[in-house]
Amino acid sequence: FNEAQSRAFRAVDAAVAAFGVPQQTITTLPELMLNSYALQPAFDASMRKIKEAVSFSGAAVRWVCARPKSLHRTIQKACLDPTTRQRAALEACEASALDLSMILDPVRGTFICQTMDDLLAVMHELIRQFGPNGLQRDTSARLVYARNRFAEPNAGWMDLSLSVEFRV
Repeated sequence: FNEAQSRAFRAVDAAVAAFGVPQQTITTLPELMLNSYALQPAFDASMRKIKEAVSFSGAAVRWVCARPKSLHRTIQKACLDPTTRQRAALEACEASALDLSMILDPVRGTFICQTMDDLLAVMHELIRQFGPNGLQRDTSARLVYARNRFAEPNAGWMDLSLSVEFRV
């Protein structure tokens, strides 16, 4: 699986190596929350299409769309990196001063796969839907980041985390 994932996402990995991890472009908390709720139905529909396509081919996959990240969790996650700027924003109760650049998953969900082959099917369908090797095609979304925690588990957690950027 690790080798197949590396080959499939080579262009995405190269972009991350060259430009770094993608960052959130929405800078205000109210705008991020409003856009998250506005985008969630389109995101869910796109991921359901992925699930339907792989299920049609025989993969045993479930799609679970989560509610958009709550205001409380968004602020909490923004403050995981307790820089002076973040502390000052919290102490002054100025939400507009928070750095939201690392909030990449305000709208999210999970594919639950029974086998690694099912996970590979989802991965390949995501690439097919959002462009080969993460390059944008004729869609309003593109694959921008892949993190394989099967190759490098994080505190015992193993998964494949993907970031799909949607235009709003």
